[in-house]
Amino acid sequence: MWPVLLAWLVCAGEAGPPTAPAPLTIAPNLHVSKAPIWIEGGTRLALLADQPGGSQWYTAPLDGGDPEPLAVDPTPESPELLWWSPAGDRFAYVGHEKGLRLLLVGRRGAAESMMFAAIGDVRPTIAAWSGDGSRLAFGIANPPTARNAFDLFSCHNDGAHGNRLILHTAALGVAWDDHGTVMAFVSADPGRPMLFAGAPSVGKAWSLSSHSEPLPHSLAFSPDGRILAFAAHPPAEDGAKLYLTRPDGAVAPTLLDRPGYLADGAPVWSPDSRHLCFTTGSLLTPDEGPLWLVDCEHVVLGPVKLSDGFRGGTEPAFSPDSQLLAFVACQDFDPRRAQLVVQPVDKPVARRVLDAGPNVAWPVFAPDGKRVAWIGDGRVRVADAVTPPGG
Repeated sequence: MWPVLLAWLVCAGEAGPPTAPAPLTIAPNLHVSKAPIWIEGGTRLALLADQPGGSQWYTAPLDGGDPEPLAVDPTPESPELLWWSPAGDRFAYVGHEKGLRLLLVGRRGAAESMMFAAIGDVRPTIAAWSGDGSRLAFGIANPPTARNAFDLFSCHNDGAHGNRLILHTAALGVAWDDHGTVMAFVSADPGRPMLFAGAPSVGKAWSLSSHSEPLPHSLAFSPDGRILAFAAHPPAEDGAKLYLTRPDGAVAPTLLDRPGYLADGAPVWSPDSRHLCFTTGSLLTPDEGPLWLVDCEHVVLGPVKLSDGFRGGTEPAFSPDSQLLAFVACQDFDPRRAQLVVQPVDKPVARRVLDAGPNVAWPVFAPDGKRVAWIGDGRVRVADAVTPPGG
């Protein structure tokens, strides 16, 4: 049985929190439609921008230089089917060559990408990097003559040491622990979605849930690999709840029972594995719910509402040292008014506003934890995360 967890309700800020200096706008001529990604040690950002002919990946320096289109050969099948490694030094993507649908890995500035496997017409097309970037997992659809229809394949980030888990239906979602030793995935092999864990090195998988239907994109390992968090539909309920379980399957998943249903998106762990963030809400309006911060090292003291003023909180992000938490604080929804705030995890009242507007979204800390990037009105903005108020 899991130790009982401490939960805080993070849904509001102090009246009139300090406002940071004006942020820097990166690549102001690009309208960005997805969370920015820090790459190359935090010296550049990867941006998925809207273009007349469709979306296009760019990389942009932080010194005001021009953004560069991400040129790779073969070209990606879709910009949405491209997955950056955690360090941002390479990316996996789907491309085509000689009539084959391939999973490839490329690097910015490299003349040609490395082919990892022919994946066939696997749907959904999924791929996931381990937390340390050492391994990559992806789905494969086998030829009709093969003994099994699908594989969940994994290999080292250079394509070596490949292993496969044999499946009868395509994997719907996958997540790794930080060290690339265990993966969790959702498959509908028994006829309905079920959660499994697998050790690719021995080609073995085992069931983690049998009485609830997990959501494929909700899987989140704690960085130390001890706990897997996931959302699932409990029996006879329409909305999803948050569960915690051990990846070895030794105990049944524990329901983290809180008011409302889990909103869209996977829960977010702090890098030290101590805290877990997720948003709940009503079944009809899950995006208007509060943001919960769970401390996994303490007994339950009951949910604590820190202060009034906001209607909800979404898109949490922890700093690499686990000391700061950034999120979007929603003030109203018709019309939408929101703030991008950052605060110490252990001192929520020391909250600062980095940006405000109807479309602030997706905060992401730089690898050194000193800066935060986010989207504001379709543009990428960067600010110092630790500048004291008025500094």
